[in-house]
Amino acid sequence: MENSDNVLKYAPDFHTSYSDDEVHNMLDSSPGWYHYFKFNNIETKTYRTSLEYQMWCAQGIPLNLDGKSVLDIGAYDGFYSFLCEQRGANRVLAIDNEEHDENVEKIQYSSTNFEISKKLLNSNVEYKKMDVYDIRNLNESFDVILMFGVYYHLENVILALQNIFSKVNDVLYLSGHILETNEPLLYYYDTSSYDPDGWSRIMASSQCLINMGKTIGFNNVELLDTKNLGKTKKYPHMIDSNPRDMVGTFKFSK
Repeated sequence: MENSDNVLKYAPDFHTSYSDDEVHNMLDSSPGWYHYFKFNNIETKTYRTSLEYQMWCAQGIPLNLDGKSVLDIGAYDGFYSFLCEQRGANRVLAIDNEEHDENVEKIQYSSTNFEISKKLLNSNVEYKKMDVYDIRNLNESFDVILMFGVYYHLENVILALQNIFSKVNDVLYLSGHILETNEPLLYYYDTSSYDPDGWSRIMASSQCLINMGKTIGFNNVELLDTKNLGKTKKYPHMIDSNPRDMVGTFKFSK
C-alpha cells in the first residue's frame, strides 16, 4: 500500500518544552524502549522497532482524528497513542498488561516509559494496566481501536476480537505476524521448548483473520499491506526456527 518513503512522511513530530539535557536524562532513565521515539532532535538510544516499521503498521490510521476517541491495546510505551493524540483525537486510552520484567533483554518497562513520554509531551493520554479480555468492563466505547503486535500472544484471539467488536464504533486497525499462505489457517505453537510462559502462542494467515472478523460481525475486513521482514531483521518476538518473516496490517470496519 505504502512504500517506506511514503509512510515516513506521516511520522509524528514530537515537540517538548523540556531542555535537551532534561530530555536526555529522562530517556536515559529507562534501560530500554520498545518503540522508537524522537523528541525535538533527541532519539531513544535502545529500542526494538524502527520508525519506518512503526509508521508502516500505522499507515491505515487517518491523518485527521479530530473529535475521535481511540483505544490503543498493547500500547507499551505509547507511540501510537501519542501519534493519535497529535492527529487530533480528543480521548485516547492506552492499555497494556505489562509493567516490569527483570529480564532487560525483553525491555518490558511499558508504564514507566509511557509516563516519561507523557510528561515530555504534556499529554492527556490515559494509561491503564489492563488486558484485551477486560475491555468489556470499560464504561465507554471508542471510534478507533488499535491492536498492533498483540494478537499472536493471545490464548483466545476470537474472544479478544469479540470484546473489541463490542467496544468499537467504527474501525479496528490490527497488525502482526501472519502465515504466508492464502488458505484460512491458524498455527498453534508448542512454546514449552523456548518460552515456558507461552509469550508467543499462535499465528494466523491473513485470510484466517479476515474470516474471523467477518464471522464476528465486522462488515468489511481488508488486508492493507504485507511486509517481509527477512530473517536478518530482529523485530519483536521473531524466533529463527518459526515462520515469522511476514507481517500484515489490517482494517476491520463496522
